[in-house]
Amino acid sequence: MKKAIVFTALAFSAATLSAQYNINLSRVTPPSIEYLKMGNTGPKGKEIRVNNLYMDEGGIPQLPVMGEFHYSRMHPNYWKDALLKMKASGINIVATYCLWSLHEEMEGELSWQEHLNLRRFIQLCKEVGLKVHLRIGPYCNAEIKNGGLPDWIIGNPNFRTRSNDPLYLNYVRHWYEAIYKQVKGLLYKDGGPIMAIQLENEYVSQGMIISHLMNLKKMAVEIGFDVPLYSMTHWMDSEYPKGEIVPYAGFYIEAPWMTSGKEEMPTSNFEFFTYNRLSDNIGTDIIKIEGDVESLNGENNDSPFFTCEIGVGSTTFRHRRAVVPEELAGEMINLRLGCGANLMGYYMYVGGSNPVGEKRTFQSSGPRINYDYQAPIREFGTLGTVMQETKKYNYFMNDFGTALAPAAAYLPTSNQNRNNLQWAVRLHNNSGYLFCSNYLYRNSKKDYKNVQFKVKGTSIN
Repeated sequence: MKKAIVFTALAFSAATLSAQYNINLSRVTPPSIEYLKMGNTGPKGKEIRVNNLYMDEGGIPQLPVMGEFHYSRMHPNYWKDALLKMKASGINIVATYCLWSLHEEMEGELSWQEHLNLRRFIQLCKEVGLKVHLRIGPYCNAEIKNGGLPDWIIGNPNFRTRSNDPLYLNYVRHWYEAIYKQVKGLLYKDGGPIMAIQLENEYVSQGMIISHLMNLKKMAVEIGFDVPLYSMTHWMDSEYPKGEIVPYAGFYIEAPWMTSGKEEMPTSNFEFFTYNRLSDNIGTDIIKIEGDVESLNGENNDSPFFTCEIGVGSTTFRHRRAVVPEELAGEMINLRLGCGANLMGYYMYVGGSNPVGEKRTFQSSGPRINYDYQAPIREFGTLGTVMQETKKYNYFMNDFGTALAPAAAYLPTSNQNRNNLQWAVRLHNNSGYLFCSNYLYRNSKKDYKNVQFKVKGTSIN
């Protein structure tokens, strides 16, 4: 019924307008579907499986909406309130970092109490009805000192951190074991909410990426982290262990770590419809051309387009304190959906405050305490201005995700002229969705009047 309403609206608009934008998908080859070999898929009837295009649950395609919420950066009294607001706004999965330096500030003195009570946080996620994507490090970044590695790890002269050094990996094993003790029984296979594990973060060491990430995965699985999905962040055109770990993308409207003073950031590839999954302000094209259509090359499409850091706000750095316009949050989501994103992961969705340790503060490049991030749910639980944008798109993904997820993205080659009106189509069998963009951050674009889109496909005209 919803599809009929959508296409009726499109047909009505087309009948009253004149200027045409055409795309012919009748001879385009859709990608074949191949499932990846991850971990335990979970309880019967609720199995979570991942293929090279999307995720499904119980055999039904999903387009999950994931929001980042760092339990350690908020007082536990307010966790449930924030989680309820996340769910009410259309979030399905909570992503959260386990920041080693906060839990083990001094070697051998692990703490899981109060704002560090990971188990209680996961239990609340289950109670509220949210799945969990646990980001276990050991390195996290997260704008915290040493990226979350404790000072006593960084200062140890006997090994190189973030390497395959056996002594370093032994320390990491102890950290993974400590996390597992806290979450045992809460994995998806046990009826719990933890359905995915992220290993490391932003790892781009040439020649070591695959071996190091696989060492971490092997270690995590041996300890007991048997989940439907293993992920990593895919930055800087890096390699990744294909079929073993799913690479996640990130895109930020503002990147305060890059520019200073009065200098403005140049217009970036992510501000248009593009298959490039590596935003050029934080970091492979896998494209083929068929006629006037740009599409994903199925031969190289070995992993779905999942994201973990869609920045709808911005943190504050000393040299750049940008405020992101709220309409840009919606534009960012619209562009990613049009390009084929099938897991929308926001960073941050809930703001927070950096805790102060017994011997040190943990600020890195940002403020000492504040970690508000202009998030949809702000540092003290109020709703941010971007919420009105994220919420409506979240609801769209909740309602139409089952139909949208199997729909491959196709871009007209006319988009390559950035001055043209930008648009994209996602098509599956006899149904599809059209996305359009005519907004460019800090730049004006001309108005396009009397526009008509014509899509030729299986049965869409």
